[in-house]
Parts: sequence; C-alpha cells; structure tokens
Amino acid sequence: MWLTPLVSFAWGFLEATCFFIVPDVWLTWIVLSDGKRACWQAVWALAGALVGGTVVYLWGTLHPEQAALLTLVPGVGPEMVAGVAEDVQRSGGMALLIGPLKGIPYKLFAFHASHTVGFIPFILISIPARLSRFLAVTGLAWFVSRTVLGGTSAKNRKVCLAFCWVVFYVFYFSVMP
Repeated sequence: MWLTPLVSFAWGFLEATCFFIVPDVWLTWIVLSDGKRACWQAVWALAGALVGGTVVYLWGTLHPEQAALLTLVPGVGPEMVAGVAEDVQRSGGMALLIGPLKGIPYKLFAFHASHTVGFIPFILISIPARLSRFLAVTGLAWFVSRTVLGGTSAKNRKVCLAFCWVVFYVFYFSVMP
C-alpha cells in the first residue's frame, strides 16, 4: 500500500520535469477500484508535480537560454515553447490555469513562469492548475466506470481504460508538434 503514494508522487514529479505521460493515466487506473484512494493519490501526484515544477522553475531562473531543451520532450516543439513564453509574458501566472485546457505540458509553464512570475504565486497558481485536472479526469473515469461500464467486469473496464489512453495519446502525438 505504501508503494501507491510513491508511484503517484514520482509520476507527478517526472511528468512535471521530463516525462510525457500524465499522472492521470495512473490515477484513472486506481479509480477503477477505489475512488477515495484515487483522490488521495491525486494529492500525492500534485505534491510530486509541485516539486518537479519547482525544479523546472529554478532551472528556468538559472538557465533561461536553455528553453530549447524543452523540445526534447515528445510532443513539444519550438512553436509550443515560444507560444507558452508569449502566453506567460502576456497573462503571467494565469497562463498556468489555461495551459491544461490546451494540452500544453506544465513543465513549459514552470520554465517560462520563472522569468515573469514570483515563486510563491507560481506555486499557489500551480495547485489548482494541476489538482483540478487530476481530479476532473479521475472523476470522469470514475463516473464512466460506474455508469456506462457499470455492468462490465473489472477486467473489461481496465481494457477500456487502456484503450482510451492509447487513443488519446495517438491523437495527441499526431496533433502536437
């Protein structure tokens, strides 16, 4: 049981720094068996994301010239990095709240926020920006598994969830640069 929070924290941290698969995949897997536990794991994923976001924020502060390295993450191109820089310049920390709706990785906002947003406001805005998406996606998965897929076996719900994430990422990587 101790392993689940560790995985949630680590996944949140890694996705905020260098990994390209969102912790929502893990959280939605957990919600199939236990909705309350999945919500707590979202908090652990948030904690990891905040630590990872801090690392990227500090990296952006110390090495602003290294923004191009962000394009090494699959699904991130130079246009996206430049667009986030403009969004953060124009909207400040509020850009972090809009980013998840556009499918733009948090790490880009963390890097560019370091140039225009103070650290405390960055962390305070990051909390609802990350947690709201974690809980919304997890809640949606819980709702669908209980209503639409309620009469199916646990195994079929897991297969359906895996299929949905594969379709999502095929679409995401075909649309993103």
